[in-house]
Order: sequence, then structure tokens, then C-alpha cells
Amino acid sequence: MRGSAPDDNAYYIDFIPARYVFHLFGNSIFNENLIHKFDLYPAAFSSKYSNATGAVIDVTLRDPKKEPLTLTGA
Repeated sequence: MRGSAPDDNAYYIDFIPARYVFHLFGNSIFNENLIHKFDLYPAAFSSKYSNATGAVIDVTLRDPKKEPLTLTGA
């Protein structure tokens, strides 16, 4: 977040703590088709969120498409 270092923020992917979710220049590490929801909670947080002072970024990935199993033989 503006004014805070990357280590001042907390990143979660499907409720699992992550180190970082962006490449250089603000590009996401995820393809846009994989993301179901992207939430940003700016402010200071308690020890539950590793004492993040910048923001908590919470990424929820979409459920995989369910298709029937198809086998082909040679």
C-alpha cells in the first residue's frame, strides 16, 4: 500500500498466509481467470494478521471447473 513497505502488509491466498502476491510494477502472480475475489483491508491489524501495519490483501481463488473424466485409448 502506498507509504508502506511490502513487509508492512499481510497477504493471504484462500486463508493461507503468503509472502507476496505481486511481481514488479504491481502485476499479480495470478492469471485473472483464477481469481474469484480480491479484498483489500487497509489499516493497522493485530497479531492475528502478523501485526500488519499497511493492509491485509485477501485473494480467493475460484473453484475449478468440474468436468466428467474422459479417457482415450491408443
